[in-house]
Amino acid sequence: MIYKGITWFVLYILLAIGFTVWFFQFFPTASPGDALPEASFRIKKALIGGFVIAIPAWLVLCQLSGVWLRVQERQQLVQASKGHFLADGERGVFYGQIQRDGPPLTAPLSQRNCLLYRYTVTHNESRPSRLKSNDSSNDSTVYDAEGFALTPSTIHTASGSLKLLTPVTPKFKADHIPADQAIENYKKFLTATTLQGAGSLDMFPSLKSSIMNKTDGAIRYDLGTGQLDPTDQLYIQEHIVQDGETVAVFGKYSASLGGIVFDPVGYEVFLYKGTLESMKKDLLRGAKWYAFGAIVLCVVTAVGAWVFFKYGPLHIW
Repeated sequence: MIYKGITWFVLYILLAIGFTVWFFQFFPTASPGDALPEASFRIKKALIGGFVIAIPAWLVLCQLSGVWLRVQERQQLVQASKGHFLADGERGVFYGQIQRDGPPLTAPLSQRNCLLYRYTVTHNESRPSRLKSNDSSNDSTVYDAEGFALTPSTIHTASGSLKLLTPVTPKFKADHIPADQAIENYKKFLTATTLQGAGSLDMFPSLKSSIMNKTDGAIRYDLGTGQLDPTDQLYIQEHIVQDGETVAVFGKYSASLGGIVFDPVGYEVFLYKGTLESMKKDLLRGAKWYAFGAIVLCVVTAVGAWVFFKYGPLHIW
């Protein structure tokens, strides 16, 4: 993850240097034929322009990277559906029917039977600004409840069976649950549940580490304040996977453990569910949105460069 971050930072610096050199070499003047300002002045203004315009240009590369990843994942999904097992330590896609080996689970907010669930309940809270000169307020997200559970389960693919041994991030639409029903069910859930803290899992590094490193396929954590206030504008999400559903998991394979495991490099493990065609459409839709974002940011970059040359740094900064 650190290497990846450094790579993207280096790309931004290279873009900034490229724009700076371009702006310096073709520095605009008030009118054709005017003498160029001193080199020190041009370098200063070109640096400012270069590092500013490099931001949307860098974001274009980020969006294009997203397009490439979605297209690549779609191709891997198609290969996995036909039967394609990965080598030990390789990251890829695992497609097939998932069945539980352990006891069934009950989803906290909907009370449905499943083999995997993930739930979050949040609301926005406005707090006064700390700046004395500012009367505005700051909005922050409050985590009222968050949790995940997985019973030992096996995915049966065209190439063989493997176990799901790590928490996953659902990449399918959350189910809609009425607030009054979710609150009532959550109260019942709390009578048999011990909360491990209040907030999000990312706020508890030691808990997160212990969960990610479990290898028996029985994973669970529950965080929360212990109550859901119906007067708050609650944002309720619950994802479940039921026994026998078809899934596609994007993760890392461990031959020694015979399953999909946590990737310490920092990549999340994603889980899609539904038909093969619906999953392919979801990935293609994601690629299209990334492409649209790249086009918009290309326009922003071009407009920024045009403004620099059209109006010149003498009139802007």
